Amino acid sequence: AFTEAYATLPPLAEQTAIAHYLDEKTAQLDTLINRKRRLITLLREEKTALINEAVTKGIQPNVPMKPSGTEWLGEVPAHWEVKKLKYVSTIISGAAFDSNKFCKEGNVRILKISNIQHDYIDWTETEYIPDDYASSYERFKVFNGDILFALTRPIISSGIKSARAFFDDNEQVLLNQRNAILRVSESVSEMFSYYVTHSQHFFTLFENSIDNTGQQPNISPVAIANFELLFPPFSEQTEIVAFLDTQTTKIDHTISRIEREIVLMQEYRTALISEVVTGKVCVI
Repeated sequence: AFTEAYATLPPLAEQTAIAHYLDEKTAQLDTLINRKRRLITLLREEKTALINEAVTKGIQPNVPMKPSGTEWLGEVPAHWEVKKLKYVSTIISGAAFDSNKFCKEGNVRILKISNIQHDYIDWTETEYIPDDYASSYERFKVFNGDILFALTRPIISSGIKSARAFFDDNEQVLLNQRNAILRVSESVSEMFSYYVTHSQHFFTLFENSIDNTGQQPNISPVAIANFELLFPPFSEQTEIVAFLDTQTTKIDHTISRIEREIVLMQEYRTALISEVVTGKVCVI
């Protein structure tokens, strides 16, 4: 059945005044919101630059430097070693599970490419496989604290999709294809290595090693294993991690505060429009 709806309209002159008022006020708010979004972009760039500087130049002032032999890297601390990643880590590619086995609940969770984001794991999309099927895939198990990254053109504005996996110790997680685990040896700091994966140096090596010949650009674990990276003495790695933990946390907190401000401004914008068009705020 047809239901009639009625709306109260103000006189045309008042409608025009309301439109002009809202145009002006929403434009001001939109400008402020865009400025805050730009500030977030700049803070993320600052974070990347900070990490890159620390893991390629160090944080100790006035140390002797030497040419790196890489144009975009410039000079590096003379006492740091250059090592191929394969000599200090193991890289494990994910398994090609039968997607027909995926289910929405179970004991064994699958970590897919959609779950790996820049600096965090997003479990919004969750898949499981049956226990009996999972039993033959133990070698693809993800351990707490593992460094993970996507292998299919994961270059984004802030780098590659690289994150550390944290979950309950009793939880079973297996890695799906198109992703890799970077499991470092005891000779290097796990967290230092993670920061390296967030540096511009690592991004550049990654970008330069992507194979574009297939339908979907991707990078092989073999190529990653041959990356030549810089490693200071272990004690200095620990110092750099402590420094970066403090500085990046400050930046992350600032970004979170600005994101909350944006949400509040968007809510205010919506409320303002509602108040004005329903006559609760007089603009004439």
